[in-house]
Amino acid sequence: MVLKLTPVISLVLVVMLTAFTLPDKQIGQISLLDLKGKKVSLSEIKDHQAMVLLFLSPECPLCQSYTLTINKLLKEYGAKGISFIGIVPSKDFTLQSINDYRVTYKSSLRILRDENNELVRFLNASVTPEVFLLNRQAKII
Repeated sequence: MVLKLTPVISLVLVVMLTAFTLPDKQIGQISLLDLKGKKVSLSEIKDHQAMVLLFLSPECPLCQSYTLTINKLLKEYGAKGISFIGIVPSKDFTLQSINDYRVTYKSSLRILRDENNELVRFLNASVTPEVFLLNRQAKII
């Protein structure tokens, strides 16, 4: 019997291989890009009680409609020491298109791009929007 390599089987194989070849990194060692193209690590973001990571897609209608709520949460809890960071996974969106999303939807959220999906794999993020709350030691709460 010959196994036909369908798109679904290919995807499953890629996911399995990726899961077994992840580097043994700490979350603070993962490099992300800010909207100016500068590399940033989450360890550089200091002075917070907790960190909210919001995986977003500029094209996602839910992400677009949640922007007002996210801004309210950012205003209320940011003052209490909670950092809010938007994460746009993959290279599919240019830094300009991500910035256009911020401007269009009046987002005050700091947004970083996870162009190699390292943070996605580290946290096992799978959809947008998806939210992770991390404590000061970068452990998921």
